[in-house]
Amino acid sequence: MASSPSVKDALGDLNKDSFVSLLSKLIGESKHVQNNPPELIPEEDRIVRHVLDVLLPHSTTTGGGPLIINHVAYHPNRGNLIVEYPGTEPHKILSFVGMHMDVVTANPSDWDFDPFSLGIDGDKLSGRGTTDCLGHVALVTELMKRLGETKPKLKSTVVAVFIASEENSSITGVGVDALVKDGLLNKLKNGPLFWIDTADKQPCIGTGGMLPWKLHVTGKLFHSGLAHKRPYSPCKSTTPPTPQTETERTHPTGSQIETRENQIGEGAQNLQSKETPTPPLEISSQKTPSMGVGSAAVVQNTANTTPLTLEQVRVLIQSEKKPLAFAPDADLCPPYPIAVVSMPYLEGYTVPKFIRFDGRKGNAKEHVIRFVDSLGVHSSDRNLRLR
Repeated sequence: MASSPSVKDALGDLNKDSFVSLLSKLIGESKHVQNNPPELIPEEDRIVRHVLDVLLPHSTTTGGGPLIINHVAYHPNRGNLIVEYPGTEPHKILSFVGMHMDVVTANPSDWDFDPFSLGIDGDKLSGRGTTDCLGHVALVTELMKRLGETKPKLKSTVVAVFIASEENSSITGVGVDALVKDGLLNKLKNGPLFWIDTADKQPCIGTGGMLPWKLHVTGKLFHSGLAHKRPYSPCKSTTPPTPQTETERTHPTGSQIETRENQIGEGAQNLQSKETPTPPLEISSQKTPSMGVGSAAVVQNTANTTPLTLEQVRVLIQSEKKPLAFAPDADLCPPYPIAVVSMPYLEGYTVPKFIRFDGRKGNAKEHVIRFVDSLGVHSSDRNLRLR
């Protein structure tokens, strides 16, 4: 039995005449799909009509083919087009998204030829939108047409999403953002997605994509440490620590892959400071009839065998009491290093009464000069000026 032809063989090569004919019509509409609100608001449905002229004869809408076409518009004359070629397996899907039907503006006086009509010079095609992105619209339209004509048996459903309003986002709820919000692209998550657009003036197939995957892990739930701190673990790492482990890293990051224990003793810590901890205090309760001072509990420092009564501990704590330095609010986000907030004001310093600059009245430079002058003898203290 002869094997079935490949998809490439079934689709064949790109029909150049058909492609150029369609692209010529699209470039002819480019003047009306320039996107620069409020002066220029594109009418993407002008492009949609040409695409539908090609695909409708092979769609379920006319009964002429398998293509499922959905024209979705959230604003008048600004539609999106979703075209689907069904596969044999429901949960398999392949999608092409991002072929946008608007273009950036073009000033004919800056061009050597009419930007709003297709120029053909051998294999060179020119005009506003040939690469970004009406050329891609024409290309994917030809692909979907060939699928509708040849009807190859594919496991995966093929979806093409032609979108509006890509070049300017000042008007929202028009293009792909609205499609996503309405859940019309949710099923595309089940397979590879190719974003078909260009990031250059040269021929470009696509600029991005997505490949979904899942990771299933079995085992015991455990808690690791942070790479910039010394983790608590009775197990040694099989991988020698890197120099970054305790010196170069200054921010919380995931630690190296090491074996960590899941459960630890009551009262223990699973993260310890990089500094050597001081000997812990041991507290032992003694059940006695009397709850007087010194009889209910004994606090003992392991570095000193002399026991301390509770009264002695209170006296020790009282003697060590000192006013705390200013601690910044955890939610405080000043426009300068947080360490500056913790610095105390200089002795004898008083905060000058100065109206804050609101950005609307006066000159910002003049405001800063007056502010520095108001600090007087403290004007040379850069940290104080920040505060």
